[in-house]
Amino acid sequence: MTAAVMTALAMQPAMAQGQEAQPEPADQSITLAPLVVEGSTENEGPLGPIIQEESSTATKTKTPIADTARSVAVETRQQMSDKGMMRLEDAFLYTAGMHGGSYGFDSRGNWSSVRGFQPSDYLDGLPFGNDGYYNDTLPEIEMLERVEVLKGPASSLYGASTVGGLVNAVSKRPEEDAFRRMTVEYGTFNRKQISLDATGKLDEGGKILGRIVGFLRDGETQVDYSNNDAEYIAPSVTFRPDANTDITILGRYQHSDFTPDTQFLSVYGTLLPAPAFANGTKVPTSLFVGEPGFDKIEATTYALTLDGSHDFNEVWSLNGTFRYSRSDGEYNQSWWGYANYPTRYDATGQIDRSFYMQRGETEMWLGDVNATADFNTGPVDHALLFGVNYSDITFDNDWGICNTGTPCFPAGGTIDPFNPVYTGAPAVTVIDFPSVNFKQTGIYVQDQATILERIVLSAGARWDKFEAADPYGGAGNEDSDISINASLLYRFDSGLRPYVSYAESFLQENYGTTATGSTFDPTRGEQYEIGLKYQPPGTASLFTVALFDITKSNILVQDPANPAFQIQEGEAKSHGIEFEAQTNLGEVYLEANYSFVQTQDESGRVFEVVPKHLASAWATWRPEGAWRGFKLGGGVRYVGPSYGFHYADPAFTVTQRLTVPSYTLGDAMIGYETPDWDLTLNIRNITDEKYVAGADSNAGYWGERRTVVLKLGYNF
Repeated sequence: MTAAVMTALAMQPAMAQGQEAQPEPADQSITLAPLVVEGSTENEGPLGPIIQEESSTATKTKTPIADTARSVAVETRQQMSDKGMMRLEDAFLYTAGMHGGSYGFDSRGNWSSVRGFQPSDYLDGLPFGNDGYYNDTLPEIEMLERVEVLKGPASSLYGASTVGGLVNAVSKRPEEDAFRRMTVEYGTFNRKQISLDATGKLDEGGKILGRIVGFLRDGETQVDYSNNDAEYIAPSVTFRPDANTDITILGRYQHSDFTPDTQFLSVYGTLLPAPAFANGTKVPTSLFVGEPGFDKIEATTYALTLDGSHDFNEVWSLNGTFRYSRSDGEYNQSWWGYANYPTRYDATGQIDRSFYMQRGETEMWLGDVNATADFNTGPVDHALLFGVNYSDITFDNDWGICNTGTPCFPAGGTIDPFNPVYTGAPAVTVIDFPSVNFKQTGIYVQDQATILERIVLSAGARWDKFEAADPYGGAGNEDSDISINASLLYRFDSGLRPYVSYAESFLQENYGTTATGSTFDPTRGEQYEIGLKYQPPGTASLFTVALFDITKSNILVQDPANPAFQIQEGEAKSHGIEFEAQTNLGEVYLEANYSFVQTQDESGRVFEVVPKHLASAWATWRPEGAWRGFKLGGGVRYVGPSYGFHYADPAFTVTQRLTVPSYTLGDAMIGYETPDWDLTLNIRNITDEKYVAGADSNAGYWGERRTVVLKLGYNF
């Protein structure tokens, strides 16, 4: 499929030239070629819309975000490009209520929190994710059209998912308008990348569309002895046999060869001064405590997605998405060991290390089919949704670990983190463990009723049956659950949209048994939200404020009657307020975000690595007239103080509260665009701030240092 798409797209100019060479019949009047006026509407950038106006993530139907009674945030392709985003995690840095990079710079995953809780990860409306095993590839910015965030519970449409909500990364798909761009880039830490994105019609009638997206990257990161290499190719074809049918096939091959960047450094040397023998200094952000040639996280993914829709008539339509994916991974890491707690240094300043090896496979069968009926009953317009969802996910992971001073590594292996001399890795024995399987079948229904074109009343429910088989953990669960959602929104002519909503979630994350041998129920979540949206008529601008209250229940806590066992009586809570603003003011795009979140875990403490205050702002200027083609952008990100809890004694009995200071980072963009060329320079963390992104009982985590990337794109 890849070769066919590339060939057809490359032939487009020749096809056009051939058509121009055809002679006009002598008796036919002359038709002037259409006049093409260069420029864009208020909300259009060179790569598409600047502000996303519709989203289906919250409702599974195309609904204006202004008319959705939930908090939905979207980073478009144009915004991601202007802000110089290089990883999916970067798309969370300018979103109210969302903290990206919670555990510092780490290529293993996209660490974030939404309203205090970790979100579920989705790709094109279906789950993806390493689930803690790190044997799958992660979505890359170059493969995405946009990133959508639904804040708060979403189980009534998506089934088992976290109370924090979900992140839905949307892949690039074939488009009717021709676009072909080759981009080369070079940046800090020897980042070198070349990418291709080409799309357009594959036939004269536009019934077949194609797209090919791919890139090659060779690079490093801020950590010594690191890799940041990747290759990706994704051919896709859309078939439109008639005006009512759309079928898209997306292929994906992705290979990544990274180095685990997080070193699980001691808080003494990151957040707190190192012990006296180090003169109270801090370890460098480039510190690598692993072994050169040993540490790696390498994964390969093959995936095929089928996405289709068909309108039967003015009332009924059918939509379906299916994906099969398989990934294989190798994960080796040596990290700072936990001997000599709490400082984790011995008397001479040496540190122990743990050597871990894993070999894993992940296989996913995923599908979601739904039917929509658009009809009215008197003054009420309905968008009635019926759907069924299925997933079958298997993780097969074999692993082993070896610690300094144990029989597998009896001598050597310690290093000085301020002057590391690497001693070689031990022979780690990888143990064959049984695979883990998760299955889920869900049936859902939802009705969005618009009354007198003013009141939007939405309600939905979903029933799920799920099975979790974990032979290694010695437990398996089979259960069913029902989750609901309900909301009410009022549409004023002025563009104001006040709303209230309620939503639930569930997730089976509790394994093992009680003292009586009973298995545990899933954790449950519920959210109450009240908000106000304002979209000035005739514009894409959107201003929102939302107040939320979230409770997560059924959390495991120690059984007071049987301390060796647990019971489900714990609750975690978060509540707060968010402000978001996006607007186009002539030549300038502006956005501003602020959130305050108050959290409390099942022990009565605030959540670790979750700041109360987050604020960000960004502006992009694309002038017209004599300065047309020039572009300039800049942003600032403020992350307030957060907290961690560290045991201050070797017996793990005395808890010390750690305060992670706030930090402020600046980003910038400058460039020049023509119809054929795009030269852009992006700088993130422009002042090269050295900061701790978070700390917990295990470690302190350095944040990302300054990155500079120069890109040259050519449209052909």
